[in-house]
Amino acid sequence: MKLSLYPRRSRGMTLPEIAIASTIMATVIIAVIGLFISLLWQERTNLRVLQMSYESQQLHRELRRVASYGSSITSGTTSVRFNDISSGKTAELRYEDADDDPTTIGDNIIVFDPDVATDDDERTVLRYVSPLVVGGVTQPIFRRQPGTPSPLIVEFRIGDRTGPTGRRDRASNATAKADDAFTGPGLQTMVYRGAFTPRVRI
Repeated sequence: MKLSLYPRRSRGMTLPEIAIASTIMATVIIAVIGLFISLLWQERTNLRVLQMSYESQQLHRELRRVASYGSSITSGTTSVRFNDISSGKTAELRYEDADDDPTTIGDNIIVFDPDVATDDDERTVLRYVSPLVVGGVTQPIFRRQPGTPSPLIVEFRIGDRTGPTGRRDRASNATAKADDAFTGPGLQTMVYRGAFTPRVRI
């Protein structure tokens, strides 16, 4: 048996092999990061939809509570007051728009004040609110329906306004992009409509 005085050299990777392996690894990493970011955006979108739904249900419960037993209702177009006959307190719901531009939803909120005579007890119950536009006419958020008794009609849009539905189409639309900065990519919108009739205590 012939013995070699020199150990066998282990074969290393050539420069082209290293380049190919690095390219494959980089492609895989970029794909994984892209998928992770996409999942994060989708989760943010889902959470925003859940939050809008929860806040609208909270507002609905608040309206039913203050508008029902023993209350009389007075309303304007952007605010409504509930005068509780039994307690003598006056609660208020109002729509606030810091820049007086309903098309910018970031600062459009509905605030609930359980007692207008007391300071520092207001709270925001709904965000990203905008008035509905029907036939080019902006609809009041709060209004009284004719009749006896006269119910309070509350209606508005939550989230994105009208616009493209696809992500690519929305990315090229300035209005949609402005909304998506708050609600996440894609169209997240819902319309709130409710009718509330005060009950008279017997």
